[in-house]
Amino acid sequence: MFNLNILIMKRVLLAVFLTTVSLAAFSQNPYYLGIFTENEYITDNLVYQGDTSFSNWNGWTPVAMGTIANPFYGDTCLALVAGDTWLGWGVVSQDNMDLGDFFDNGLMHLALKVPATSPDTFRVGIKTQNPPNHEFAVFFYGPDLDPYDFKRDDEWHELKIPFKDFVQRDGWLAGSDYNIAKSDLEAMRNPFILGAQNLTTLSFDEVWWAQGTKDPGASSVEDHSLKTFTVYPNPADRFLYLRGNNGYDRVEVFDLTGRTVRSLSFPNITMMEVSDMRPGVYIIRAASGEQEFTCKFIKK
Repeated sequence: MFNLNILIMKRVLLAVFLTTVSLAAFSQNPYYLGIFTENEYITDNLVYQGDTSFSNWNGWTPVAMGTIANPFYGDTCLALVAGDTWLGWGVVSQDNMDLGDFFDNGLMHLALKVPATSPDTFRVGIKTQNPPNHEFAVFFYGPDLDPYDFKRDDEWHELKIPFKDFVQRDGWLAGSDYNIAKSDLEAMRNPFILGAQNLTTLSFDEVWWAQGTKDPGASSVEDHSLKTFTVYPNPADRFLYLRGNNGYDRVEVFDLTGRTVRSLSFPNITMMEVSDMRPGVYIIRAASGEQEFTCKFIKK
């Protein structure tokens, strides 16, 4: 009886610990502003009606929603289909957007997917309202030249771009750059822009601004400091998809007593079947290398 009580206590303590880790990890990222996202943790989103809208420039093929590429997350993504010269797409605000609080410790998060055959230059940026139409961007010059270890391989990649990396430039080629200042973020016209010279297809998804990151300068796609580990759908019936990384090496599922009900170990785990699990609340722990992530999910 004594040993049984100790075992039960250990399981309860494990469940409490895992729940505490999950809440603590989320509290390190105190504020997100959603531009285009289905992430359930991002509750503050721009509303696209009235003063805020989507816009295509230069008359190119309209943005295709979920028809060019499978979404990175959720049910919908966006894609630009280029013509024979250049194209642009952006979020337009008719009034000043004061986003200066993001300057010191903020960044832009997005997922991008570019064909392996594309050699073209494109840019990710923002535009000011006052002075008008001053664009600040990060430029992607082509294979082996793109920043943040971004790869053109027909696969989704997460990018985390610090706002202090954005520069103003008259043309596409590197030259005399003017780095963005806090005052530029205090009067925004376009909080998100994509521009390309001649890409066949450029797909993007999960665009948001993040504030309060631990290390906004570490913006390589290999960095896990900002990635929010989530599962989808939640509640789940048959399959559970793991988001926030390109795959996990180990996955464990615990019930609220701390009992292990599922354990997987093989490369690049992105989903698991849960149809045989009893309805209830579970804790899932996923590991990639030395990084571990934890969250709750509900089985219907």
